[in-house]
Amino acid sequence: MKRLIPILISILVFIGCGEDKPEKKTPQVVIDKSRLQADDEINATVYVCSLGDELVRDGNASKFDTTYDQTNLVWKMTLDTGKNKDLKVDECNLTSTYSRLCFQVNPEEPGTGMYQEISTETGKRYRVMAELIGADNVGHQEDFTQGRSYVSIEDSKPKKTSQPLKYSELVIGNIPKKVAFDFNATKETMYVQLRGNTAFAYPSAFYISVRELILHERANAPENTVECNL
Repeated sequence: MKRLIPILISILVFIGCGEDKPEKKTPQVVIDKSRLQADDEINATVYVCSLGDELVRDGNASKFDTTYDQTNLVWKMTLDTGKNKDLKVDECNLTSTYSRLCFQVNPEEPGTGMYQEISTETGKRYRVMAELIGADNVGHQEDFTQGRSYVSIEDSKPKKTSQPLKYSELVIGNIPKKVAFDFNATKETMYVQLRGNTAFAYPSAFYISVRELILHERANAPENTVECNL
């Protein structure tokens, strides 16, 4: 037993005098600057679009007065009933003191209204833009809560049962609202339409526009471009 005591003491001294364990270091992240540069170049290549020529004829109601000859309108009623008097340019009285000229049409059935054919190029992208208010009642009492107004695009002549390729938000009330959507032309002739979702409640629009979206790199873009998702 006496011989073991010095050995135990030596072992304890050796352990107590050992070197301190090295501190753990947090591994450092190596940043690949060349990759960051590449990402910056990708992010910089953002596209914008300019708008091509107007494709809609007689698309702005403010260019006409209330005596405009209805038979000269290039717009046609969806339901071919011969009632051209139900398609007109009229005063839309938004308040007791404020009015604007607008298109109005009698949709004798929900989803109908007035349409116009436009010439497009298959595969190209276009933007439909319009300013709408709600649908007025049949007595034209400036109650724009009787139904909803919207615009649509179709690739065949609109009928009461036809389904639009795309359509805008539905607008109700007497506060003007601008709407827009993009579409790819599937044929050389497309049809833009002002629709109402309620029979005999006149959908109303101040203007309707369709223009081609022309792609540009942001760095080389002309003035007056718009954001576009192609």
